[in-house]
Amino acid sequence: MSTKPGQLQTFVRAGLEVFIPMSKIDQDAAGTTIAILCGSHLDT
Repeated sequence: MSTKPGQLQTFVRAGLEVFIPMSKIDQDAAGTTIAILCGSHLDT
């Protein structure tokens, strides 16, 4: 995954939160925040 300038990335204890400014199904272009959780293995 690649982020573009203007996309907010926040590192939290559980992983990473990324703000996606718009998507194909986001008719209002309001954006959404998604969470990417840490893996269960040490390498992830």
